[in-house]
Order: sequence, then structure tokens, then C-alpha cells
Amino acid sequence: MRKESERIQATEVCVERREEESTADYLRRLEVSGQFLFHGSPREIGELEPRDPVTDATDNPDNKQLAVYAYSSAALGVQRAIISGRDDVEGDWDIVGGTDPESPETPLLMTTPNIPLQSGYLHILPRSSFRQTGGYQWVSESPVKPYAIVDVDPGVYRELGGEYREIK
Repeated sequence: MRKESERIQATEVCVERREEESTADYLRRLEVSGQFLFHGSPREIGELEPRDPVTDATDNPDNKQLAVYAYSSAALGVQRAIISGRDDVEGDWDIVGGTDPESPETPLLMTTPNIPLQSGYLHILPRSSFRQTGGYQWVSESPVKPYAIVDVDPGVYRELGGEYREIK
């Protein structure tokens, strides 16, 4: 895991990772500052480009835009980072991510057994080019360069309060 000691600057906010600070504590501080958004991916991406979210199964038009998607919740961003690539998955699969309907403050990730959780990357993004579409979700129709990229894993997701359930 890389050591993040980089300095992140955004509209008068400067957040530096403390030497003994866990990844989860670092991400909580960034989230609480209200200055950053989070985009998770199994890949490290130098510039996020607007993409068509072809895997979204909802009918919500906000989830069908050609855009860069991000979350104001670090845990929801980590959720996306720790899901393995689906190209190599054999058989039918299902992924349900978001928050627990019975406890909307609790991030909840559910997958079929053939979707393993893995390490991934959380891209720390400026809010300036994004607009909120509802709840924790934000979109940008323009390419976005991350301020920083943080290595994350399922343990970080749990430390941020995220829950995982297997779909039977």
C-alpha cells in the first residue's frame, strides 16, 4: 500500500495525511471537510473521463448520463473500488451497492459469490465540476483529474462502516 503524504489543496482547504493515520481515518477527515468527492475503481486512473454507465439497472435518468460519477461518501466510493472486474466472471452475477434501506446511513454492498472483493483505488476529486443528482451521488460531464489516489481494500470499507452481504 502506498503512503499518502501528499498535500491536497482545494478552495482554501488543505488536508495532509498524518503519519500514523489509518486510511479509513484519513478518508473520514476528507469526507467531513465537505470539499471532496470519491470515485472508486479497480484501476488507478490519471484522468476520469465521462462514461456511459451501461451496468446500471435502475430507471432513474440521473443514473443513465454520460458522466463521471462520484460520491460524497468515502465508503460508497470504496464500495465501487473493491468490486472485482466483471469481465472474467463465469456464470450469472449480481451486484447491489448503495445504502441499507433499513438504515440509510449504512453503506451496504451485496454480491453473488462469484464476485470476489479485492483491493482497488479511491480517487479523491474536487467538487468544482460536479453537480449533485440525489443523495450521495454527484456527476460531472467533464473529465476530472484526481487530487490524489488512495489504495483501499475490503478492510477499509468495513472500517468506514460499510457492510457486505452475499446474495444467495
